[in-house]
Amino acid sequence: MPDASNGHVLIVEDDLSISRMFQLLLRDAGYRVSLANSSEEALQFVRVITPDIILLDISLPGMNGVDLTRHLRSNPAIPFIPIIQITALGDLRTKVAALDAGADDILVKPIELSELLARLRVMLRLQKNRRGLEESTRQMHILYAISQTLNSSLDINSILRDLVLQLANALGAVRTSIILVNDHNTPFYASSVKETLNTESIQRVIRDGVAGWVMRAMKPLIIADTARDPRWISLDRRTETTRSILSVPLIHQGIVVGVVTAAHTRTNYFTQEHLELAQNIGNQSVTAFNHAQLFQTTVQQKSLLERRSQMLEELLNVGERLSLNLPLQDVLNELAQAIHRSLGFRQVIIHVFGIDDVEPAQGVAGVQREQIQQLWTNAQIQQSIVPLLRERFRISRSYFVPSGYKLDDEETNQLPFGAIGIRQADYLFVPLGSPQQLLGLMIVDLPNNLITPDLATIQALEVFANHGTTAVNNNRLFAREHTRANQLQLLVELGRNFAELMTPDQLLRLVASLVRHSFGFNSVAILLKHNNEFMLRAGTHNFAHNPYNQPLSIDARILQALEHYQSWLSNNSEQFCLNYEWGEPTIVAELIVPLHTHEGIQGLLVIGHSDPSALDGLTQSILGAIAVQLTVGLDNAKLFLREQEYIQQLNRVNDIALQLTSTTTEPAFHEIMQQVAAMFQAPQSMLVLVDPDQRQITRSIAYPQSWLHELPALPELLASLDESRVQMLNHQHASALGEVLRQAEVNTVVVAQLYSAERLQGLLLIKPADMHYVWRSNDRNLLQTLATLFAQALENQQLQAQRLERLRADLQRYMAPPLVEQLLSEGGFGEASERDIVVLFADLRGFTALSENLAPQVVVKQILNRFFDEMTAVLYRYDAIIDKFLGDGLMAVFGSVRPLPNDAERAMNAAIDMQQTFAKLQTEWQASFGYAIGLGIGMSCGRAVVGNIGSAQRMDYTVIGDVVNTASRLVGIAEAGQIIITQPLAQRLKRHKRQLEELEPVQLKGKRELQAIYAIRKSR
Repeated sequence: MPDASNGHVLIVEDDLSISRMFQLLLRDAGYRVSLANSSEEALQFVRVITPDIILLDISLPGMNGVDLTRHLRSNPAIPFIPIIQITALGDLRTKVAALDAGADDILVKPIELSELLARLRVMLRLQKNRRGLEESTRQMHILYAISQTLNSSLDINSILRDLVLQLANALGAVRTSIILVNDHNTPFYASSVKETLNTESIQRVIRDGVAGWVMRAMKPLIIADTARDPRWISLDRRTETTRSILSVPLIHQGIVVGVVTAAHTRTNYFTQEHLELAQNIGNQSVTAFNHAQLFQTTVQQKSLLERRSQMLEELLNVGERLSLNLPLQDVLNELAQAIHRSLGFRQVIIHVFGIDDVEPAQGVAGVQREQIQQLWTNAQIQQSIVPLLRERFRISRSYFVPSGYKLDDEETNQLPFGAIGIRQADYLFVPLGSPQQLLGLMIVDLPNNLITPDLATIQALEVFANHGTTAVNNNRLFAREHTRANQLQLLVELGRNFAELMTPDQLLRLVASLVRHSFGFNSVAILLKHNNEFMLRAGTHNFAHNPYNQPLSIDARILQALEHYQSWLSNNSEQFCLNYEWGEPTIVAELIVPLHTHEGIQGLLVIGHSDPSALDGLTQSILGAIAVQLTVGLDNAKLFLREQEYIQQLNRVNDIALQLTSTTTEPAFHEIMQQVAAMFQAPQSMLVLVDPDQRQITRSIAYPQSWLHELPALPELLASLDESRVQMLNHQHASALGEVLRQAEVNTVVVAQLYSAERLQGLLLIKPADMHYVWRSNDRNLLQTLATLFAQALENQQLQAQRLERLRADLQRYMAPPLVEQLLSEGGFGEASERDIVVLFADLRGFTALSENLAPQVVVKQILNRFFDEMTAVLYRYDAIIDKFLGDGLMAVFGSVRPLPNDAERAMNAAIDMQQTFAKLQTEWQASFGYAIGLGIGMSCGRAVVGNIGSAQRMDYTVIGDVVNTASRLVGIAEAGQIIITQPLAQRLKRHKRQLEELEPVQLKGKRELQAIYAIRKSR
């Protein structure tokens, strides 16, 4: 009884009693059955409902079963359905017509129930595998299309609008919706049916409905029947028909940002496969939403920068140049020139201190610019002026050093000019920035030797200082935002690159290179988790002290902290993950960003830098977004790699199939088993062959050597297995095979049963490399395919052996056994072709009179059989082929199978040997019966067609051509004891011309001209 898998069978039969009988039998076998009494009714049925298989009677009224099959196969709108046709006509024409029309199988009435059920199980398995492959392909295309959609736009409205439609298509849902929440808890709603919900309704769903439960629980949910679950809230008529629900939370860095919900009108519609697909799409969409929000943030920041630039342009009256996006050096020079021109200072120096990795900058205007730059260096200003300025800043906005102002020796020594310089010139120092953040210093000398600058001048300088501060801040802000924009653009570029097909290693190298180039980090490395240990997989430097693909020691406290935080920044080199001993610059800070998946931390993005301030919060946030993208990209890359591996495995299966089927001899099983082991990355494999009666093991082929030394008897071995064709057993299995595994210290073995035509041909055993290895569905499908190929090859080998024996028996009727074996080893025997041959006809003389006076049994047993036995032995000695026996004669051919240069000489010697052997027989018969019997021989040579000739029902290996007719005519004129040959044959025997005697030309039947003939003397 098959597993009640609710396979749906459509029976198309016009005889109601027969269809009812099939219906009852199949329902008892666990199938769901539908009936149609005509082809037209069946067509209407399949347009609405797609059954798993069609059981179709050929002899239907109107459109018969063959026409219906052809119509179903030619209509692209109707999915593929296996068709088994039933007929009472078992003739070949009916079967061929049904198969040509597209039928998958044919059953001839009367039908055995067991055979029918077996055929149904086979067809349903094939249909299931086909639909599984189509569904996998469809999901791959859907995921790829969604990935393209998510990466093709940064507009969140466009992304949501396209995503809900593609979600509905991917899940087969009647309706899909997405609810997003932001930092202000303001919901956003999008639906595939273009419905709108007000904020109150959305808040209600979040508070009391399925979406709210999923967001709070942070885990997906499938409701098989909404009528039994109070969490489903019906908001309108459209949702009242909803019967099953699938809901998945959208989580970004441990925070729920939204929820995806799919609905269907049928109960129990959504499955685990739907859930996994929805989660994959949700993970990708979260990344896209994050990109869109980051992009909007960048746009807002750029907008803010533009507004600040416009405000600066309105406030500054020194010219439009200060509002342009110029390098800081140019801005400072423009400002110094404006101060010099407008206020008349003789010398103007605007000095801006360096920050982070930005060098100091200085703008100069007025006289003696080079001397001024050499005098007011960054070191001198930082050491002498800044401390004094910070102290004075508490009292006055500016700090003025008047002429003759006395300073103590310590302060005087700290000033760049010394006491004399200060007495000779008065300088005004105006700070840029605030006491908390001093950006730089404006230094001017007073015009016209003023003793004290007036208030208006000081205020103007302070206004210029404010404008300069704004210009410096804007310049640095723009530089930072430009850097951030480039870094955010990196997210977009990574998203596009992730949509391309590449391997995980290619992806890791690309990300490491792009991150280092965009952020200017000293070092970027990526670690991935393997067997609960982290290994270095990609980096921008040659980490000599951190070898690739080797376990690294990571502080457990760091990993525990990363479970709750998006990054970890350390300035303690003892806690660093990597060893940065490659030289300058020295790495003083290391940032670790985790790669989170639903299984936990699966990798680390490790940044090493010489400046800790460059690893600020915004940089960490962007790197966190990159880590999320990298996680999704790795999933896609692994999927691509698995598909590539699967394609390679399919190619290997194809190669093995060619090896199994492309030879007429036994395949090289040992080499094939080596390939099978390599395909599944297994260290050992074994092929076990059984006898046709399935009673004992006939042979085992193991790679690389026998690893199960004593297999149990075949009945015990088969008792260890269940009905599944592929299964995995471990050493703890309570069976004879489990005991063998324990004795051989083998933990696990995968066994595939080799069935062909419902007969066990053998077993295929594979030992996995890892006892914890989990076989994927692809591996099982490939192994099942290999098992089928092996079974078919073994069956073909048996059929080939049987055919070879029949061919050997047939050939031994024509030629000597050694020649038969040579021909069979060479192959290609029987194909019709034109060849140069020698034909020999031999015929008894006086046989008619003898047969009239002797009993038939005496004639046959003592004369004909004795004659044919002796002549056959002679001809076999000269590698001749006996074409046929002709009453009291025979026909033999030289060179028809394997032409040799001495065919003519062998034919001549054979004919002489035949006459000499016959002479002995003639003496015996003369003494026994009193009758004289003679033997005449005729031979000819030339081109003829040689091979299997005849009809499909009967074929004979023979020769056809004028050379045959000529030899037949010559034997007719040959006298007893005479050997007559044609002139062409005599020319080939010119080395033996002494044995040839030219006779009078004769007129042969069918020849216009006289033919020259020769006789061969018997002595050699």
